[in-house]
Amino acid sequence: MISTKVALKAPVTLIGLYVSNQPLDSSLCSEIITIMRKITFLFFIPLYFLSVSQAQCVRGDCVAGKGTFEYTTGDVYEGEFLHGNRHGKGHLHMPNGDAYDGEWKNDKMHGQGVYSYRNGDVLTGEFSQGMI
Repeated sequence: MISTKVALKAPVTLIGLYVSNQPLDSSLCSEIITIMRKITFLFFIPLYFLSVSQAQCVRGDCVAGKGTFEYTTGDVYEGEFLHGNRHGKGHLHMPNGDAYDGEWKNDKMHGQGVYSYRNGDVLTGEFSQGMI
């Protein structure tokens, strides 16, 4: 069993790693830390790529054309793209029921548009950098 021994003096300091109440030498501590880093890397990197891979272009050209893109948040955008960003005219539907239909620039609502809330409220007007 590996445990950490802590001195209870002010301030609290870490003395070292112990196995069965015997201190580990520094080279073994370095090996354990290296192994833990590798395990962390091997575990979390695949999780990152799995979450990123859930966001995807499901139809058309989502780089420089017209397409449909589904985001990990559940948002679905149908419209024009430029350099992989929402750019031009498009429609965004959000899982909470809100929707935006209008112009986009550099992945933000920009230009004439209509933002519809699920409760029926509607904002119509000129959007700039994602704000009306």
